Amino acid sequence: MKIHGTKKLLDAIPFEVTVEGEGDNELYAWHANLLTIDRRKTLVLMNNSNRYVVVLHGLKAKEFKNLDMIIHEAIRKTFRAERIQEEVIDRYLEEAGPVTFHKTKNRSFVAQLNKACDNVCFDSRNLDPDVLVNTEVAKRAGRWLTGGGKKEMIRPYEELRKDLTAMAEGPIFTAEAAVMKISMPFEGLSIWRRVRVPLNMPFNEFHNMLQILFGWTNSHLHEFYVFDQTETTEPYHYFSPYHVKGDFKPVLNIVMDEELIRDTSEVEQILEKNLLLSDVVPKNTLMKYVYDFGDNWQHEIIMEEIVNDESIVSPVCLEGEGDAPPEDCGGEPGFREFLAIMSDPTHPEHDSMKQWAAGQLYQRFNKGLVNHRLRGM
Repeated sequence: MKIHGTKKLLDAIPFEVTVEGEGDNELYAWHANLLTIDRRKTLVLMNNSNRYVVVLHGLKAKEFKNLDMIIHEAIRKTFRAERIQEEVIDRYLEEAGPVTFHKTKNRSFVAQLNKACDNVCFDSRNLDPDVLVNTEVAKRAGRWLTGGGKKEMIRPYEELRKDLTAMAEGPIFTAEAAVMKISMPFEGLSIWRRVRVPLNMPFNEFHNMLQILFGWTNSHLHEFYVFDQTETTEPYHYFSPYHVKGDFKPVLNIVMDEELIRDTSEVEQILEKNLLLSDVVPKNTLMKYVYDFGDNWQHEIIMEEIVNDESIVSPVCLEGEGDAPPEDCGGEPGFREFLAIMSDPTHPEHDSMKQWAAGQLYQRFNKGLVNHRLRGM
């Protein structure tokens, strides 16, 4: 694997800079630059073939001595975060071979690398100082359009998938997926989505999917509950009677960060980034997602079936009905008032409510638009 480093990077590492060979596969070569972001050494790697980015944030002096092995592991973790099968990642790293360091190839590659670095800097507020390999920032950078001039505009993550599919000569994602129905339990209203979702999806991405499905803006805290399917006579009442019948015992609370872990909790708690859907489904078929602890938006999640679908790359909304509430409308009472005003053009607050809803980025449910956004996951 060839790493074409800028002078700043090559001056910082104790490795010999080797002579560039000819006719090499660009899929196994990367350009790299060393930045300082928030007073931390940040390495940005850009694949020569597809412009996909890998980001290491907070490199320490001692880690530069093992940078070759660290780069290998960073690529593995980032590809894994893209839900690429482990055997495909293994093959890529094996065919790429040991890391060697080289000078940058030409101005075109350097210009593209600089643009990738700009994208990472623009998203620097989301860099996690507690982890070295920042997969989430890398994934977001890979979804921005890049190119321009004489080059066709591309999305690097799509090009990466094409390259790895050609390399593997077959599917690079798991074929196992779950079909789920997700409902918001309001009496007299029908608000639900049916979705097919890959089972190797982490719960933090599952949360992002739910935000897209219901038009939320990820502005508040959230958590999940997983339930035992065995009915109990104990009065838990974790579910509304409008959809799921019976009371069910919570067996797991999945939280977004450590601040939500409570020492007094009677239910096992785990961080969402440490858990895959496949760790819960299909063993458990009943979950609850709570978004915005103030307005308390509850979503009932029922796993309907497990399917094998080699075409499954990202979640797909199969069907749905009803518009979810706008952000910060005041819980169920505020939502019902919102619906009444919006449905009555003669209401004195109708125009101001429409203007307020636009400010909240409120949108009607549109399956086509939802699936367009889901394809970016």
